[in-house]
Amino acid sequence: MASSVSSEVLCTAHGEKLNLFCLDDQQPRCVVCRNSDKHAGHKFLPVDEAWERCKQKVQESLEPLKENLKVFDEIKTDYDKTENHIKVQARNTETQIKEQFENIRRFLQEEEEASIFALWEEEAQKSQEMKERIEGLRTEMETLSNAIQAAEDQLRDESDDHVSFLQNYKTTMEGVQLNLPYLMLSDDLTSVRRGGKKQQRPDNPERRNWCSVLGSEGFNSGSHSWDVEVGDNISWEVGVCLESFQRRIGYWFIDFRVDEYTAVSLSGPDREETVLSVNQKPWRIRVQLDWDRGQLSFSDADSNTHLHTFTHTFTDTLFPFIWTVDDGGMSLKMLPGKICVTLKTTVRTSPINVY
Repeated sequence: MASSVSSEVLCTAHGEKLNLFCLDDQQPRCVVCRNSDKHAGHKFLPVDEAWERCKQKVQESLEPLKENLKVFDEIKTDYDKTENHIKVQARNTETQIKEQFENIRRFLQEEEEASIFALWEEEAQKSQEMKERIEGLRTEMETLSNAIQAAEDQLRDESDDHVSFLQNYKTTMEGVQLNLPYLMLSDDLTSVRRGGKKQQRPDNPERRNWCSVLGSEGFNSGSHSWDVEVGDNISWEVGVCLESFQRRIGYWFIDFRVDEYTAVSLSGPDREETVLSVNQKPWRIRVQLDWDRGQLSFSDADSNTHLHTFTHTFTDTLFPFIWTVDDGGMSLKMLPGKICVTLKTTVRTSPINVY
């Protein structure tokens, strides 16, 4: 009995047994506490009755917590599944990355082999072209040698037949001037004029062995148009030519010199010329090429007056071509203009290179 009494929790204020529960303070109290002024108006229940009521409320409060714990457990299960999926996905992605990079390595190796093979083919092609150009150079050297020989023969003629010398003077000078002048290309690569000093240019394989200027872009299909400003230039040629040629075969152009306009075709061994009737001297020449239909037309770009049309079945790439021996320094200039495009070829006024 003494052991039971000693284990009881007593009121710290009055030393009495805590047999009541204050509903306002939510704490156990003794009888003395209930009757004190401090607890005036407070409601009390016996401890046993209060225990039942409070136990029920705690149980009721635990139900939502248990539900939350269940939800958390389900979420954790999902998280565990997601973590496992992430690991599996990472391994699968790693395998895909390795396969992709292996494909890239295989592709690069194939590209390397294809590029090297293309390089060998290009080397063989350019070597063959150089052989042809060397052969063409021999022909041009022969032509130049003949021009020199003819001029020197005229100079060595000590006869009194001065009329004969003067009759041959124009032909002799044209032959000499054809091989003599240098062309000076502008810094923006759009105009050219005759100059007395040779301009330093790269010795690329495409360079011609006589004074001319070709467009940097050639055409082998479609329709194309460009303008050339000839201005007051006293001697010029404007047209197109083939990329490769022998003895200037493969040219179609308008020639102007000594107030005479001539349409010149060098599509074969014979030079074909047609003297043109031009009423007003053009300032700009418009060149229109329809490669597929085999037509090359020239007109006055300002008055839209037709000058001449060549008809020929083209089979090779054609390049814009200009040439001048004007001693007055007047330039020929490629002009930007309205772009005319058909088929799949993009047309523009191309910068020009000296060859």
